[in-house]
Amino acid sequence: MPERSYPALEELISLPFYRYPCVSDDGRTIAYVKLLSDWKENAFVGQIWVYDSELDSAFPVTPIESKGSIPQWAPDSEGLAFLSRVGPDNNKKAQLFVKRNLLEAPIQLTDCVDDVCSYTWASDGTGLFFATPAGEPDYMKKRRERVGDIEYHDREYRNNCIRFVSIDRKINKKNERYFHPEKLKEESSKENKEDDVSELLIDGKDYHVLSLRPSRDGKMLLFSAAPNPNPEFSDDADFYALDLIKKSVRKLSIGTLIDAYGFDFSPDSSSICYGVASGDGEWYSNWVIQVLDLDSGNKRTLNGGVDESLSPIRWTERGILVSWWDRTKTALGLLDVEKNIITRVDDRESSAYYLSVDCYGDTVGMIAARANESFDVHFGSKTITGNTAALSKKRLAKRSLVRWKSTDGVEIEGVLITPDDFDGNQKHPLLVIVHGGPLWLSLPAITLDGCYPREKFAEKGFVMLEPNYRGSTGYGESFRKLNLRNLGIGDYQDVISGVDFLIDQGIADPERIGIMGWSQGGYISAFCATYCDRFRAASVGAGISDWETYYCLTDIHQFTRKYLKSTPWDDKEIFEKTSPISYIKNAKTPTLIQHGDSDQRVPFPNALKLYQGLRDMGVEVELVVFKGMQHSGNKPGVVRAIMHQNFVWFCHHLLGEPMEDFHFEHLGKNTSKSQK
Repeated sequence: MPERSYPALEELISLPFYRYPCVSDDGRTIAYVKLLSDWKENAFVGQIWVYDSELDSAFPVTPIESKGSIPQWAPDSEGLAFLSRVGPDNNKKAQLFVKRNLLEAPIQLTDCVDDVCSYTWASDGTGLFFATPAGEPDYMKKRRERVGDIEYHDREYRNNCIRFVSIDRKINKKNERYFHPEKLKEESSKENKEDDVSELLIDGKDYHVLSLRPSRDGKMLLFSAAPNPNPEFSDDADFYALDLIKKSVRKLSIGTLIDAYGFDFSPDSSSICYGVASGDGEWYSNWVIQVLDLDSGNKRTLNGGVDESLSPIRWTERGILVSWWDRTKTALGLLDVEKNIITRVDDRESSAYYLSVDCYGDTVGMIAARANESFDVHFGSKTITGNTAALSKKRLAKRSLVRWKSTDGVEIEGVLITPDDFDGNQKHPLLVIVHGGPLWLSLPAITLDGCYPREKFAEKGFVMLEPNYRGSTGYGESFRKLNLRNLGIGDYQDVISGVDFLIDQGIADPERIGIMGWSQGGYISAFCATYCDRFRAASVGAGISDWETYYCLTDIHQFTRKYLKSTPWDDKEIFEKTSPISYIKNAKTPTLIQHGDSDQRVPFPNALKLYQGLRDMGVEVELVVFKGMQHSGNKPGVVRAIMHQNFVWFCHHLLGEPMEDFHFEHLGKNTSKSQK
């Protein structure tokens, strides 16, 4: 029998990603998206699958080419709606489709000029409400014809409006066109065919609609909306109630929303629940559940005694199902609204995201993984997809949790990743992998973040440490606040103390240490690479190099104001103290920089500034620019390139292996075959 091998990069990237589980109200079925790697087309493609618990079988309900996403069951648990991208290859838009039952072909309900951004079923199942950008005003069209395509920055927006489409009306219109083709010519001259089959409910002039949900009795449509699409104003999002009978709208004025998409009606439609930030209302504050009585306007704030951020999943007949992070595990509980008590309902000891539940609160669906497992779709107590089973045939790195004290005495937890034949009596080259966020965390599950090939590193004998540094999710509000006005400095202390812990344990070789990270993790990697000379090599993925540059150019300016508590004009010192570029004259660490030139979250000039500074200091540096890429890789080929470059970079600098393969001279040998 041949010896088991570690999985190749292509095998890891070809593992399906699972998204958007949706449990039917009767608890019998779950729909979900299976995201596959199409190597021939160099694209990730989504396919809608359904698992039927009575048949104990999973099957696709859309073709791969449909690129389906975000399935939602109808109230009768028979119909299924989803989004699919259709149109010309260079201008595909997300349109709304519905299958009235799983045996029928899907019906395209919308033909919008822009994407359908969000949608929800009507309570009676006769149609769907959806949000899409409003049409371009006539004056903008005329201006473009006269003077060209110009933009008044932060002044002119196309807000999302709300429309309703009746399924029967759409079918009747389709039949009318089929039996009366003479009408096609007349309709084709109209600029927006969608006006003929859907009803405009909210024009979007006063606010930008984000998410929708109808009351159970069908009398009201609740929607969240921000002043405009600019993320700078996302903190000003609020809830609005549309009376579907009177066609009137009222603002509910709930406070500082933490999730404009997570809300629900009570079973009797008298109240709503949603998440708000507690205390000073900042992003790093605990998120609590607020319940609003729609008649009286009275509000109750509930946390069930949990010192973490609660996310409402659904208001079921048994209570509000909520989730939160308990260190690296996901906790589920039913919140009793009257008693403000949470009863735990899940004991699988796993990390989970994208949760869904039936209307009774009996059957939960999720994307979850236990330690040393891969993420799969779980429905009730059953695992219905096979990523973990497929990987069980391979050699895999081992993951465990370790804890140490940072330099100021704060306890830090992290994930230690070791080869499957790990010898604790030997010193190993060490790689530190820093998660993004900071409101996120590293998990002991087998994750593919699209950046760092952990299994390939393990095959080479590397030990890896993923620290859940101060500010990470899962460790309570006080822990999350420890990096306020302390970005970089506190993070470095948590990282380097973890490195010293492993050196003291005799596990890590102090002469062979590398660090890497993406986004906030890229920032921390850049800070560590310039702040000290402890690392033999570094990789900075989409990282911040200078907080002033970032503040001026990012699409979320408020992030910097929240964590540094100022602007560069009012407190230049804190911006300099926490910026990697401020320590550039100390830099000695060979650094790989990877960045997309279309990144709006961490704009590309951050990479250019770090690159030029390192060059001027005579430090070895490689800048790889991914053309057209935004904040992360969105194509299998790009993901493979990012992972391959990191693998070669650290094998060269820590193991002395050659760099010839860094620039992909090997490509073309085995990449033409489609691996759907």
